[in-house]
Parts: sequence; C-alpha cells; structure tokens
Amino acid sequence: MRRLHDTEDAHIYVTGSSSHLLSREIATGLRGRSVSFEVFPLSFPEFLAFRGSAHQPYSRSSEARMAAALDEYLATGGLPEVVLADEDLRQRILKEYVDLVFYKDLVERYRVGNPLVMRQLLRHCLESPASLFNAHKLYQTSGRRASRSRKTPSTPTPATWKSRSSCSCCRSPNDRSASRR
Repeated sequence: MRRLHDTEDAHIYVTGSSSHLLSREIATGLRGRSVSFEVFPLSFPEFLAFRGSAHQPYSRSSEARMAAALDEYLATGGLPEVVLADEDLRQRILKEYVDLVFYKDLVERYRVGNPLVMRQLLRHCLESPASLFNAHKLYQTSGRRASRSRKTPSTPTPATWKSRSSCSCCRSPNDRSASRR
C-alpha cells in the first residue's frame, strides 16, 4: 500500500475489520497517511428506513408494526448485511460473525489456552446480556463438565476466569481488580 501511495496518483481505501491490524496499528504502519472512520450498526430509525417502514402516530396497526420491528431489531441487531438478508440467513450470518470474532479476535490474538471454557463464557454472556455475572455460578454449571472431561490440574476456577478476563461483561461487579485494568 505504501508503494502505491508513494508512486501512484491515486487514493487508496482500505476497508474491513482485522483482528491483526487494529486502527492504531494500521496508522503506525502507514505513518500518517491514514484516516480512520468507525462504522456503527444501524440505529432503530435507520433500521426502519432500511426496511421501508415508517411510524404513523395514533395508528394501532402502525404501533403493532413498530413493536414487531423493535422485537426484530433487538433480536437480530442493526448490522446492514443482517437487516437486508433473507430471514432464514440472518441467524447463520450472526453465528458466523460471533465465530469470527471469537476465534480471530479472542482465541488467536490473545492465545487463549482453553477455547472451550472461553466459548462457554462467551455463550453465557451472550445468552444473558443484561444480567450480572457470577463466576462461581458459571463454574458450577459448566466448569464441572469441563473438569470431568479433562482431568488436569489446570481446570479453570471462578478466580482464574475473572483474573483472565479483560471484558467488562465477564467480570463480577464486586471485582475490585477489574476497575484497575
């Protein structure tokens, strides 16, 4: 890219997401030749515009459509590819996103030693996004299964889950060490 930028009279656009090249790493690699733009998921009004829906005040049918649209938005999110996809493909696309982020951005980047336990932790966080996290309860429900299937001294415990976690959704609200990270 640098050779193209230096030798050609052209604008170069690099798009996408890469766990290996975070925006600050790209900027360092390009040495002042980059501008980053964050692209966010659609807001609910943008979601409605994508779907061709409009709210009509004081209309019961419009209220019902808006409630159904909000349920869909909360269930599938506001990623444009997902919003525009056929209904039967949406869950598949979302699962692919989760798998890519999980393996590329977590397991590979941070060299997670036991992806099975990390996968269980991720599943728990995704299934109960607005609830408080209790590492001991998670250990009771899933840690014992992991310890039965793998008889090694490095079986994860609630303390090691919390200490290895840098994700705020994976830490207990009473974890004082979490606020120092």
